[in-house]
Amino acid sequence: MLKKERGNIMEQMEVKVFGKPGCEFCKTTVKKFETFFGRWNIDDTVAKLSFYDMETVDGLAEGAFYSVTKIPATVIERKADVVRRWDGKVPLSEEFKEYFISETVVVDKKEIN
Repeated sequence: MLKKERGNIMEQMEVKVFGKPGCEFCKTTVKKFETFFGRWNIDDTVAKLSFYDMETVDGLAEGAFYSVTKIPATVIERKADVVRRWDGKVPLSEEFKEYFISETVVVDKKEIN
């Protein structure tokens, strides 16, 4: 049997990444979510990805609201409730996948002669 994961997408989510433009870890975090969303065909109607520049007044204000003290800081929200957070590190795809993909489907693999 071959295990195949299928994207059964959950309700509207928002990913907020707090960082600085010159921070390589911050860029990696954003790219990781962009790649993940692309792979699973997750568009803006399902999950929104936002980057908050901690070198701007708006970014600092939003960061203060979330008590950001280390970058990159990543927050996943569902219906305005924080469901997961990482501070000062790039999250692994396996750590956030469960918040966007809801089921695993098992498919029979048939031999072809």
